[in-house]
Amino acid sequence: MTQEELQIISNRDAHWDEVINLCRKYGFITQEYGNAVTLMTNSYQIDSWQEPTYRFRQEQLFGSFPQPEETSGKK
Repeated sequence: MTQEELQIISNRDAHWDEVINLCRKYGFITQEYGNAVTLMTNSYQIDSWQEPTYRFRQEQLFGSFPQPEETSGKK
């Protein structure tokens, strides 16, 4: 690879944390290991695992469901 191509790749990789933080914020990550993640839409997660398991996994992976900024503070 040329230096220019390596720089393009490096510029892309510089956005990794930003992308992963957005995926965490919106609950798309279903598995995470090192720099590898598995993503699924929330609706597909609910269809695949049903609502109780979906809620449990969201709480385990992200600390809460829904995320604090997604509600008015009322249950």
